[in-house]
Amino acid sequence: MATQPTSEVNRPHFTNSWNNPSPQTPPEPEPIPDGRIAHTLTACTRCRQRKSRCDPGIPKCTPCERSNAKCVYFDSARKCTIPRSYIVSLREKARRLEKELEDVEKDFQHAADAELMVRGPGRIRFKENDEARFLGASSGIAITRLVMEMAKQNTDSKSIKDVVPELTAQEIKQAFELESSKPTSKVYPIFSPNLQHELPPKPTTAKLVDIFMVKVQAMLPTLHEPTFRQEVENVFNGSEDPSENFQLRMVIAISMQKMDPYYAVLADGHYLAALTYLEPTLRRMDLKSLQCLVLIGQYSMLTPTRTAAYWVVGMASKLCQDLGLTEERTITKGPNGEDLDPLEVDMRRRLFWIVTSMELGLSHSLGRPSCYSVSHDHVRVKFFELVDDKYITPNGIIPGGKPILRKCLAVHFFENATTTA
Repeated sequence: MATQPTSEVNRPHFTNSWNNPSPQTPPEPEPIPDGRIAHTLTACTRCRQRKSRCDPGIPKCTPCERSNAKCVYFDSARKCTIPRSYIVSLREKARRLEKELEDVEKDFQHAADAELMVRGPGRIRFKENDEARFLGASSGIAITRLVMEMAKQNTDSKSIKDVVPELTAQEIKQAFELESSKPTSKVYPIFSPNLQHELPPKPTTAKLVDIFMVKVQAMLPTLHEPTFRQEVENVFNGSEDPSENFQLRMVIAISMQKMDPYYAVLADGHYLAALTYLEPTLRRMDLKSLQCLVLIGQYSMLTPTRTAAYWVVGMASKLCQDLGLTEERTITKGPNGEDLDPLEVDMRRRLFWIVTSMELGLSHSLGRPSCYSVSHDHVRVKFFELVDDKYITPNGIIPGGKPILRKCLAVHFFENATTTA
């Protein structure tokens, strides 16, 4: 049996745990490791047989290294001989596993698990120098990460770059730019560099308003049709009312988006022109302001915009609460407690259900909590009138009107939205 070196570094130190050192005596500094094995190794089999001195050298002791012999020792726990180089292999394996763990942790910093993707909070800047705001998972990044996570689970890829290689992404981008540069290209721009200050000719505007009433107003009755058509006449007659100008330009932009992608850039120009009237419109903080926010939300859901849909719908939800639209006992009352006329009450009901359906839909799809503090089971607001808009006046509902199909479909759509949310 070979004896171990008796140097100060390898000599064990015993302390009595029952005797506390005096506070005047500073603790002795721990010896700095010099790279040698921290545990005691059994003498190798060759040194045992030769009864020679064995040292804890790795991967061989000095006698075995000198004679170029195989250095093994007997492991009493495993009941077998193990080469000392096994410790080296364990070291290499530990380093390799640490490296793999580090790579995996780096990857998971960019792609969190599904629960964190859906429910994890986030802070987002709307502008480059803007203050970061808490929006939960509502930035849309959660959906992207969820899709990429599912793609990585169904493939052998370890990162997003493996799912979509950089070379492939560059080729797709070049192909898109080449196609969009052709005269016969079907790839149309969606952003306009300039504002479209001029309105289309009056007959064209009338057709665009008709398209809006058929394709948008049928499911989301945001506007009172007779009132809006009168406001269109007012704008063409020179009205400078910001809400009237804003709503007309937003209706034109939404109708162009509904028609064909070819008109996307023109629609964006009218959208930018409408935004110039947004600030004075929102300053009123009334039902007209809420209508304008709803129109922006509808446009944002049709095409990528410079304003996020969840931000606009969130503002509309907050304004609904401020105006008292979320409770049946306050929806028929004005800010001073006075009774409102039937037309305004009907519009308040419409806008509440439109904003609620948009809010619940975005909350469900983006994985963020709803802006309302109550669930849909506790909504007590009644639905709006089902008759045509021409029968709804400030003086009351004109007798003789019957429920029309498009409003019945809108009510069914709102009921379905609250159920699926």
